[in-house]
Amino acid sequence: MKINSFKVRTIMKSIGVTGTFTIVIGALFKLQHYPYQNEILVLGTILFSIFGLWTLILINTSSQKLETKVKWTILIVLFPVISLWVFHILSSTFTIRNQP
Repeated sequence: MKINSFKVRTIMKSIGVTGTFTIVIGALFKLQHYPYQNEILVLGTILFSIFGLWTLILINTSSQKLETKVKWTILIVLFPVISLWVFHILSSTFTIRNQP
């Protein structure tokens, strides 16, 4: 099976969409304090990580210019890290204090 075949691309798109949907559902479960919220978040993160790694492999094995490959690699790797840093900065700055 070729890396860039239609069947493989369809499977990877469905994994990416399923991973994103699972992360959103896990976050909603976490907000509502439903059971199994952590397991759903971990499953969604694993699925989305598989999608991200596969996308990196496809980009780096493609016939595009090196400049385009570097841009996409930096975007895919650094965007989650920067988002996490912003979340931690904002959550430490705007803490919710319990009112007596």
